Amino acid sequence: MFLREWSLGLNEGLRQGDPLSPFLFIMVSEIFSKMLRKAEVGFIPGFLVGNGGCRVSHLWFADDTIIFCDSDIGQLGYLRCILNCFKVVSGLNVNSAKSELFQVGEVSDLESLA
Repeated sequence: MFLREWSLGLNEGLRQGDPLSPFLFIMVSEIFSKMLRKAEVGFIPGFLVGNGGCRVSHLWFADDTIIFCDSDIGQLGYLRCILNCFKVVSGLNVNSAKSELFQVGEVSDLESLA
């Protein structure tokens, strides 16, 4: 019975309120998280917590994501590449109307980076 309902749901597409939606969202979010973790090695290093602690490049809360990177055009370009790859793979898009860019400290030419 479960497999029959699963295949029926895939043929018709998922709708808002579908009981499988949260599970599928978590699975897809995990893929995005792994893409960002791979980028920590040399591309988007994030920041170091404590003395020799772990690196943090992104944080999740429900369906919100915070991504930490330097004000470097290369890091932002790589982040854009990751977001575009994720869009192609998942079909999900970043809602730019709900997105914000925050600076920490002095950032020269913030408008061009945005």
